[in-house]
Amino acid sequence: MRTLFAGTIIAVLGSAFAAEYTKLTPAQIQAEVQAGKAVLVDVREEVEWEEGHLKLAKLVPLSSLEGVDAKGRAAATKDLPRDKVVFLHCKSGVRCMKAANILEKDGLKVYAVKTPYPTMEKTFGKAATPAKQP
Repeated sequence: MRTLFAGTIIAVLGSAFAAEYTKLTPAQIQAEVQAGKAVLVDVREEVEWEEGHLKLAKLVPLSSLEGVDAKGRAAATKDLPRDKVVFLHCKSGVRCMKAANILEKDGLKVYAVKTPYPTMEKTFGKAATPAKQP
């Protein structure tokens, strides 16, 4: 009985900090975001964002989350709601999983999106990026 209990605790603790890829389709994610139940966050770098990004997305580059303390991450994510699901996307699904693992430890309800950026763009559309001010 003790072994079963210990194994259960290990399984629960092991999954407590293991982010997951969402099983939702891009259209389902879009519906959640449009309904105000979730937010979409692009974890690519600012230069990539400026080349084009998804409508409805917010930018929180992975580089602003890695190698910083909790205070630094809090500053980078200050505009993210703590009471909604946060879907993280990038170009191919690798960086968003790294970001999901970081943010999940900070208490955010996050899911990485494995769907590649070009496919996401077909659903969400490409947002116009305003020209930089001199």
